Amino acid sequence: MSGASQSPEIELIAQSVDAANARICFFRIAYGATSTEQFLGRSEITSILRDFIKGTRLVLNWHPLEDVTRSEVQLVFLAIQCAEQALPYGGHAEVKRLRGR
Repeated sequence: MSGASQSPEIELIAQSVDAANARICFFRIAYGATSTEQFLGRSEITSILRDFIKGTRLVLNWHPLEDVTRSEVQLVFLAIQCAEQALPYGGHAEVKRLRGR
């Protein structure tokens, strides 16, 4: 650690902390208690998803037009996590490669 304010080491640590915080926010909704009476705002949902996929190969195309119940958001977040884990090798490109064997 060189002591410089914007050293590569500090930048890497900051990126890691940001990624961890984004995953924690995502997991709080995905695995937390839900209620059909609780709503999440559109901007909060898109912000959490944007931070969650930052620096990954994931591309999400869900832009809710209005506030959504927390239980519905939980289902979507769990589906996103399932998809993320099911495609660790690039999805379709990997399937084509396996078929070519």
